[in-house]
Amino acid sequence: MRKDENARKMCLHISSSYASVVGNDVTGTARRWAQSIADTVGISQYRIKNPVIAPGTVFNFTVTVPFEEEEWPISAEEISLIIKEDIEYGELNLQNQHGVLLPVQPLQWDDIIELIALPDSNTLMIVTAVIVITVFISSSIAVAFLVVLKIRNDRVLNSRERTAFIDHTRYLLGLMLCALRVAFLLATGIALSVSVLLPASA
Repeated sequence: MRKDENARKMCLHISSSYASVVGNDVTGTARRWAQSIADTVGISQYRIKNPVIAPGTVFNFTVTVPFEEEEWPISAEEISLIIKEDIEYGELNLQNQHGVLLPVQPLQWDDIIELIALPDSNTLMIVTAVIVITVFISSSIAVAFLVVLKIRNDRVLNSRERTAFIDHTRYLLGLMLCALRVAFLLATGIALSVSVLLPASA
């Protein structure tokens, strides 16, 4: 198990014709199957979202992440593995419109799709703002430093002073680069912390 916290989309292939399975009630059949899966696994029916029976008798649905109020939360990954095992042992109870138990083909790993949630837009805005501010401050420091260098360079008169000035300039430039590097690392750390903490608190 990968032990992630993402939802799963599942595709169950039924070995029966589409018309004989759903008849004139596709939506009702999909809901009954979703409820049957929830009962078999022992989870809330609300963990099974968007049940759809597609042509070719493919039952598609999404297993959501646990709700906060669930007493015994089970990850979507665990639920998908339980459903896969139930199918292998013939314990999944999916019936057609006449109550006949339907054969479900063994699940392949490609039939279980991990759904990764997109980052919150607020998080993206904050991370972008932090990076933009850091770049602006770093650019301002660099420009100010170059201006100071130009003014001091204009005041250097002889070669000895110029040599000492160049050595001093290299030293200051090294300090400036170190400061910019530290500022960039701090901004990156803040941005990553915000991107992790905000979705968790949402």
